[in-house]
Amino acid sequence: SIGYWITNYSEGSSNRWSYFRSKALSHNTVVIGGDQATPEHDLNSTAQIISFRDDDGSAAAVVDMSGLLRDNASAAKRGFLFTDNRESLVIRDELTLNSSKDVYWYMMTDADVALDSTGATLTQNGKVLRLDFAAEGGAATITKTDAEALRRSLISSGIIRDDGISETGTRIAIKLSGSGKATLTVKLSDGTGRGPSSYGAIADWMLDNDAMSKWKNAATNRSVARIDYMDLKNKN
Repeated sequence: SIGYWITNYSEGSSNRWSYFRSKALSHNTVVIGGDQATPEHDLNSTAQIISFRDDDGSAAAVVDMSGLLRDNASAAKRGFLFTDNRESLVIRDELTLNSSKDVYWYMMTDADVALDSTGATLTQNGKVLRLDFAAEGGAATITKTDAEALRRSLISSGIIRDDGISETGTRIAIKLSGSGKATLTVKLSDGTGRGPSSYGAIADWMLDNDAMSKWKNAATNRSVARIDYMDLKNKN
């Protein structure tokens, strides 16, 4: 991590957000507008978990990112769904953009990355992870960039300061160009099962067995905190 020997590196200093490791552009998140010198997320806002539910074979959570992205979007939600008996993860971003914008989905990884037209295959220590994506509301493309080459490029262009710390790994970026309502769904899996476009809107996510009545009955007998499915739909 970044050392506190760096000049003016503190919570209250604007310099903190001018280094590669501090900025959203180097984290697993969504950014509107791409790499930029100013903070990509509103520093005075928070992201609240507004819905959560789980089952033996599935779990879901919804994060309201509207405050973080309010400069460029009137609404922003990110949903996480563990599916395929919790062996796959679906990440869906639902945005209402204020105008025509480029939306970027970022993922940092130390794995080897091979791109193709529908996603990427990540390989590390003999393990393989498949990334597939689907977009609505605009055209989407996927790219990869060496993290250290990216850091040096951003320094040269004046977007970030040089913290003197070399980076390793690769940044995967999915770019969606759109306006109004735009969605980006990414599935991380072993490459089998349903594709990302089949999961639909966050508000309509169902558990793997599609039997919400059974889930509701079981909920009263479990100690894990839950939110009723109809509450989830009403809040969305």
